[in-house]
Amino acid sequence: MLNGRKLKIGILEWQNFCKKSDCSTNGSIVYTHVCKDLFDSLAEYLNFTYELIEPPDKSWGELSETWNGLLGMVARNGIDLSGIPYGITLKRSKAFAFSYIMYQYECEVVHKKLSNNDNHWMLLVSVFKWEVYVCGLLTMAWCIGLYTLLERYSVGEHFEAGEIPACPPSTSDSVMTAVLVPLRQGSLHLPRASSGRIFYTSWVWFCIIIVAVYTGNLVAIISVVKENIPFNTIKELAENDDFKIIIAKGTSYVDIYKYSNDSVSKKIWTKVLDARSADIRNSLDEDLHIKMLLQSSYYAYITGSTETNGIEKMVFNLRKMKCSIGPYFLSLPFPANSPLAELFSDKLMRLYDNGMLEAWARKWSSTKREEDVPAMTKVDMSNMRSAWTMCVSGITVAITILGIERFLNYQINQD
Repeated sequence: MLNGRKLKIGILEWQNFCKKSDCSTNGSIVYTHVCKDLFDSLAEYLNFTYELIEPPDKSWGELSETWNGLLGMVARNGIDLSGIPYGITLKRSKAFAFSYIMYQYECEVVHKKLSNNDNHWMLLVSVFKWEVYVCGLLTMAWCIGLYTLLERYSVGEHFEAGEIPACPPSTSDSVMTAVLVPLRQGSLHLPRASSGRIFYTSWVWFCIIIVAVYTGNLVAIISVVKENIPFNTIKELAENDDFKIIIAKGTSYVDIYKYSNDSVSKKIWTKVLDARSADIRNSLDEDLHIKMLLQSSYYAYITGSTETNGIEKMVFNLRKMKCSIGPYFLSLPFPANSPLAELFSDKLMRLYDNGMLEAWARKWSSTKREEDVPAMTKVDMSNMRSAWTMCVSGITVAITILGIERFLNYQINQD
């Protein structure tokens, strides 16, 4: 095989495949996770030792005039191979030799879920449709009138000589009796006639049912977050002006959308460039993408399914959408015409067939970050002007009704 030759392998941190270790000896770079298991196995089988080297600019590499970043080191024979698998594209296949396919993945769009809950104070009255409230107010008004009628004109009641009949309830008493029941309060006036008591009991049972339904629906609306789906296809994403699109530099998706003649892909690439110009920090490091997703719900990140599995552990409440651009394949890139590509392919084929690559991926993906449990959504009393307007209006109407009642009682007593 390689007779103990020392290979230079380019490396960068990438999800659960490669993680930089805190412990290093003699200033050497120490990486763990899948890459260590993989290259230890390859080194034993092919009889070589290896040294891990990071690119100076810490980038994956893309083609401008020449290849830069990690791919640039491979193209200039600065290293023997890349320790990170890359997607195979037309431009890369012309500049590099690729090993046997290691992973297959799908293109996905990830973004934070949007909530349909509009939790301002109007949520308190949005539990039922407006027709329910109108019917409820009409029913209450009918109950007030019927209760007053039953109490003032009790049919079939007889009074003995000298007996003073009980004072019938005033209009305010009837109003308060009907209003306090759904508010779970007692009434100052108890019905004296049997008909009034039967009616009052029926009104209490009716209010218990309505209040229970209202309370249950309100708790459900506040505590359950309804998902708002802004787009379902890549075309809808391209036409959505609210979302900014980010794609990591050096990925195969850059070539897909940058050099495509499809109108939808051109729109996607234009939005990617706009996002880059708006944020200079753009896309040199995947941690920056994750920060963007955490900061705003209006960032859409186009990446592979292998990356999204890692992002889900860091960004809570993430939504994934599959792109319809077909599967992509990851392989280790070597310098053009390198004989190492064929040597490595034989061992990689064996590792793929016997399931070791998948087993290592499962092994290192088992460590998950703790996710915060979302608390119950609170009602936001942000629109205070309209809330105060309604309160003042209600108080004004109540004072007006009481004033009219007192005026009518005074006129009746005068007469």
